[in-house]
Amino acid sequence: MIKLPEIYRLSVAAKMFFPGGGITANSLRAEARAGRLEIIRIANKDFVTKDALLKMMENCACRENQLRPASASDTRKGAPRSGQSSTAHAELALAAVRMTLQELSKPSKDTSPKNTSRAAKVEQIGS
Repeated sequence: MIKLPEIYRLSVAAKMFFPGGGITANSLRAEARAGRLEIIRIANKDFVTKDALLKMMENCACRENQLRPASASDTRKGAPRSGQSSTAHAELALAAVRMTLQELSKPSKDTSPKNTSRAAKVEQIGS
């Protein structure tokens, strides 16, 4: 006899495995869309196993440890956690804005073909 893994509806799994709140069925669906959580769809309903949740949490914990900055000088909420400093990030953003403004300030290209005839014939209507 085949032993099937115990599966949980996403809403039940969110309440059972994340009792502190903050994680909902929609949060788990977002993790699945991002490729970090394997879900099982049966009859158009989403289920998850305990093993899939544990794997997701282990991968998130590993990534979080890898993203920690070498120094903790910038502790502002939303500040970059690793890589470039805030100053470098701001300078890159400013450079991108300047490039966009340069492109926007250039004259538009002509969309009509140039008139190649030298003289136009004028006809008077209804004299």
